[in-house]
Amino acid sequence: MNSWEPNHTRRFSAFLARSLLVVQREHAKIYRQLALSISKLSVLCEVDGEQVRLVSDGLRLHLSESRHSTDVSQDVILRASRKVIRQLLRGELTLERAVWNDAVFLKGELEHVLSFYDGLQLYFAAAVRSPAFPLLLREFMSEPHTRGASLNGHQQERALR
Repeated sequence: MNSWEPNHTRRFSAFLARSLLVVQREHAKIYRQLALSISKLSVLCEVDGEQVRLVSDGLRLHLSESRHSTDVSQDVILRASRKVIRQLLRGELTLERAVWNDAVFLKGELEHVLSFYDGLQLYFAAAVRSPAFPLLLREFMSEPHTRGASLNGHQQERALR
């Protein structure tokens, strides 16, 4: 399934791609810090079974959909649910508490996990300050028939590069 097919805004990969574009556009300094904090890492993000690989060259973040990646090929692994993602982005749950309560699973060498954790903190800092995030989050969490407007296929394809 391509990220721009009918249910694309409910997919985590599409949400992450769109939200990173928003961070880059609305909070360029934070985006640069985020890209730098996870540079040279391969991060597997899994939300409710959907896997997305995140990498950075130090300047830009790149996403690719990942089909059943093995844990050993990743520097950091993050696992969470849609519900926890929503709580984190709404500020209802801190990342620290989510990790402590096993609502977010992080795995990797300590140095890598700490770098990624710093990046997550930057991402959440931009999200809570962004006027565009509430709509993105509503679309991600909504049922398909209640979704609002979304990016077209070409914008989605560029976002996932």
